[in-house]
Amino acid sequence: MPLRLGMTALSALLATLPGCGFQLRNWDISSAFASASVVAGEGVTLDDALVRALGYSGVEVVAEGSDVVLRLSQEREERRSAAVTAAGRVAEVELALEVMFSVHDAAGTELAPERSLRASRVQRIDVDNIVGSSEEEALLRDEMRQELASRMVRSLAMLATAHVVAEATDAATPAGESPALSSSGNR
Repeated sequence: MPLRLGMTALSALLATLPGCGFQLRNWDISSAFASASVVAGEGVTLDDALVRALGYSGVEVVAEGSDVVLRLSQEREERRSAAVTAAGRVAEVELALEVMFSVHDAAGTELAPERSLRASRVQRIDVDNIVGSSEEEALLRDEMRQELASRMVRSLAMLATAHVVAEATDAATPAGESPALSSSGNR
């Protein structure tokens, strides 16, 4: 009986979530950019994660002829000791991943200047399980790639919002009139 009561309460809670404004985060940017290209420089491994993140956001990734081009020019991985034991052994390492990226439109015009994004994680080292520590490091690096790809998609979502607003303003402005004058009246 207590299980049934708990399930009923959970069902009631889930039913009220949409009414309170709760919704899953979704970066649907396909209304502004239906397609994108990802151009990765030599040694950049983040492009696969970015392609997946763009696909999740509703953007078709194509090799040529896209609405927007994301350029990944550099990627740098770091690994440094973050803590040591009393015996002088490494107890924790800080892993970091940094990428340089920029966004251009189909004509090559820069929409977002090149900038750096960085993600980092701290990993505890288990000296009794070196294989497990190596696998954990690989998982943490993959997690950082996914985080950076998601942050790039969020940047693209902000550009998409600005793009949609600019198109709406241009469409609402009569020919030959400045947007400032049409929206606020004659000053």
